[in-house]
Amino acid sequence: MRKWLAAAAAIVGLHIAAPVAAQERVTLALNWTPSGDHAPLYYAIQQGWYRAAGADVRLEIARGSGASAARVGAGAEMGISDLGSVMVARGAGADIVAVMNIFANSPQGFYWLRSSGIQSVRDFAGRRLGNPPGDAARVMWPAIARRLGMEANAVTWVNINPAAKPAALISRQVDGTTFFYNYHYIMEREIGADLGFASWRSLGLNLYGNSLIANERFLREKADVARAVVRVTQRAYIHCVQTPEPCVAAMAAAVSGIKPEEEIQNWRLTVAELFNDDAFRNQAFGFMVPERVRADLAVVRETFELQRPFEAEAVATNALLDTTLRLPAAATR
Repeated sequence: MRKWLAAAAAIVGLHIAAPVAAQERVTLALNWTPSGDHAPLYYAIQQGWYRAAGADVRLEIARGSGASAARVGAGAEMGISDLGSVMVARGAGADIVAVMNIFANSPQGFYWLRSSGIQSVRDFAGRRLGNPPGDAARVMWPAIARRLGMEANAVTWVNINPAAKPAALISRQVDGTTFFYNYHYIMEREIGADLGFASWRSLGLNLYGNSLIANERFLREKADVARAVVRVTQRAYIHCVQTPEPCVAAMAAAVSGIKPEEEIQNWRLTVAELFNDDAFRNQAFGFMVPERVRADLAVVRETFELQRPFEAEAVATNALLDTTLRLPAAATR
């Protein structure tokens, strides 16, 4: 733990108590098109919470965790990406750091049609899986394949739009796909009893999911701004756990085509399944347990050849979190 804390102090610098002096523009790259789990960000912007803390946060849409990690590595100040993708990107040379976790449990799940003859994920061998190119599941597929005793190239990936996943399965354009669990209600509604499903957690891989990440140079030079964004984001997520409707309404007001009744379902699954973590309740909302980060990195190391090796302490820090902001104990019960 001491090693972890020392590394965290080095990442964010020594001026941790200084207030934010003026408005600083912060580009925050989302991992995909806006959905229920992004609602707290829109609410915090609508309410002026980021501006009051000295940050002019501008949301930008990327196409997958791999894409958002690359965007932050290329210079965007902050973003959202699953931690596995962050580790892969850092190993390829991107100077990025996770500063707050959002999905304490892996949201990843595999979907297929039972009528296709597929009984389990092992039956994907020789089949076509549909996903966008920058999707986190495609980035991390070699890790789950390894655990299942499959070659990573045992499947053929087909590029499809996320919104087309149910239709692509039903039409048998693809044999399987992946989706975050907070979209599970869509798959159940569209496919019904013929839906086959296996979460990555049930297959023995519960990597940290979506996390707030920062460009390392920005983190060094503007640590106070990064801290302000992190703490407002913590506050927004906790507020939306307690009162989700205004948060989803804020997102719907900012983004055309949002259906609030659908995104409330997305949000409720997010809270019930993906925030359910003792560290969120007892340490701080967004807290990353060092042992889990090390275990996640071990999975990445055994699956990918990292061009630039690094230690777990270099890719994730809890130093910016407000430890008084915790998930209410009853939120996921």
